[in-house]
Amino acid sequence: MAEPNWERYGAGAGLGAAVLLAIQAFFAPLYPSFEDSPLAVAQYYRENASAIRVQILFTGLAGVLFLWFLGSLRAHLRRSEGETGRISAVAFGSGIAAVGPIAVGVLATATAARIADSVLGEGWFAYAPLQKSVQVPGLAAVVPLHDMRLLSYALTWFAVAPLLAATAVVAARHGTFPSWYVNASYALFVLSLGTGLSVLIDTGLFAPGGVYNLILFGLFIVWLGITSWLIMQAYAPTPAESAPIPAEPATTPELPETPPAS
Repeated sequence: MAEPNWERYGAGAGLGAAVLLAIQAFFAPLYPSFEDSPLAVAQYYRENASAIRVQILFTGLAGVLFLWFLGSLRAHLRRSEGETGRISAVAFGSGIAAVGPIAVGVLATATAARIADSVLGEGWFAYAPLQKSVQVPGLAAVVPLHDMRLLSYALTWFAVAPLLAATAVVAARHGTFPSWYVNASYALFVLSLGTGLSVLIDTGLFAPGGVYNLILFGLFIVWLGITSWLIMQAYAPTPAESAPIPAEPATTPELPETPPAS
């Protein structure tokens, strides 16, 4: 397969990751907020354990595609930047670093669903109002795991921010992407830094896993899909390249002249 096709398919992995991340959000209801009661948190994981497992599967597949996409993004930025490719390396390393806290959040989510499904039976919630004073080991474990999940999502943006900024800087300097894309990437970079408030605020808009984080997540999915599409377009064959090469007309080889008989 020609090299441009490999580059185009590698860049398309980002579009696939964006689609999977968008789909997985609809398998289970929205998770409880950071300030919800322990009973509401445990009940959520107990009632949606199967759907959460499917979410995790799709998230894992999206992670595989995202890592593959990062290689194509780095190669595309590196070609534009030239020299040592320092900023391109920042973009690549930041994307790799962002996978870490996401993996922690996924692990905490899977463990919380497992505990809630196995330890907290369905009948327990029927008598939950009468058991508020009872210490249930499963309930005590699910809540901190849920908090870890939301905090990991919030902290992920500290790794995503350099990815957005580095991509925008290379594009602005070398014209790798259109100017509207550069401005949008800078804006998303500034917004991602706002998640630092989640470390200080436990309630409202900026709470860990709150509305602000959800909006950023949606915007990042759009950014990922657009970035993937733009790289794919850069390696799309031109009409001249895709046109079939006309066959050369067959020529009859010239025979050497026979010298006249003496």
